[in-house]
Amino acid sequence: MSSSSSSSSSSTSPSSSSSSSLFPLSTVGDVRKLFQSELETPDPNLSLLSVVAGAIENQWTQAKATNVNNEGQGEQEEEEEGMRHLEKA
Repeated sequence: MSSSSSSSSSSTSPSSSSSSSLFPLSTVGDVRKLFQSELETPDPNLSLLSVVAGAIENQWTQAKATNVNNEGQGEQEEEEEGMRHLEKA
């Protein structure tokens, strides 16, 4: 049993060492290289790819939620400012 675990760790070792050289992922090109290098191996680390894809999706949805909230606040503040201006007149 120990021989199978050592063979599985050695099979993931080359992929993880080549993947680790791509971190931190700073560009879309880095992400593409990571996916390409993992998917070209006989046993790609799908867990790693899933985590990376999930982190990117999370960043994108947080950015949209922040922009929507900020835009809504700006419109609300403008309406309140307009109402205060009308009340003074």
